This record gives sequence, C-alpha cells and structure tokens, in this order.
Amino acid sequence: DAVDAIPVHMVNGAWGLIATGLFSSPGPMIEAFESDIHVGFFYSLGRGSFDATLLGNQLLATMFIFGFTTFMMGPFFFVLNYMGWFRADSLEELVGLDLSYMGNRQQLAMTGGGEGDDFSDVGSAGAATDDDGEDSDVKEAEKEQAKHVGIVIPHDAMSQITSDV
Repeated sequence: DAVDAIPVHMVNGAWGLIATGLFSSPGPMIEAFESDIHVGFFYSLGRGSFDATLLGNQLLATMFIFGFTTFMMGPFFFVLNYMGWFRADSLEELVGLDLSYMGNRQQLAMTGGGEGDDFSDVGSAGAATDDDGEDSDVKEAEKEQAKHVGIVIPHDAMSQITSDV
C-alpha cells in the first residue's frame, strides 16, 4: 500500500464505527434519535446493564462494509492485476511516475524549472531542442531525477520507458 490508504481509511473508518458502539453517550443519542435505550457499551455498563446492541450493530456494519468492498472491488483489482495495469513498472516507480507518465514539462513546471530556466526557449511543440533535435529539457530532467533517486539511467533507456507508456 504505497500511499497508506489502508491504515488511514480502512482502519480509522472501522475504528470510528466501533468507537461509536463503545462510547455513545445518552445526551447525543436523545438529541439524534429521541431515545437512549441502546447507548454505547461503556455507558450501558455504567447503568448496571450489559447492553451491547449498539456495539453489535456497529460491528455488523463494519463487516458489511468490508464484505461489500471486497465483493465489488475484488474482481476489478483482479482484472487490473491480470492485465498488468495494477502497478507501475518497478523502474518507473524508481525513476518517478511524473517523469515516465507525464514527461518532463510537468516535472519542470512543478519544480519551477531548471537552473536559470525562464522557459523562453520553449517552441510550439512545448519543449526546447538542442542541435541534434533531442529534447534538452528531458535530458536535464533525467539527470536531475537520477541525482535524487541515486541511479543513472541512459537517455535511450528513458526514452524507451516513456515511449512504451
């Protein structure tokens, strides 16, 4: 899970449902539902009863959400994985997806351009070229990216990567 979506969304969402079943106090329950018959588990223990109805309903809702999500998204992820579209290539991940999927102009625009680059040499195609017709900004962005990543990727290899996408 590259972006930590599971701990942020799934675990915290489940905790929010379960915490409601544990800690719901009578005051907000009366305001929302005009009844405080089934409060949070800890409040029911404070009343001298063992009422876990709300907690049971919240646990049931959590299991339903997990099941529904698995049922709906499982086949989708299976097809993506089978087609090879579920994850980016490991080299592209290492180099950076901005460079491999969107080209260097996106990266240069986000970082403010290269050293002393005022983008005045950009032609109608959107990229400056050097004497042999190669995109000089691409070469410079590749060098800069390699410095940050700690690897060196030849220009021809990077061109092959970006042309395959």
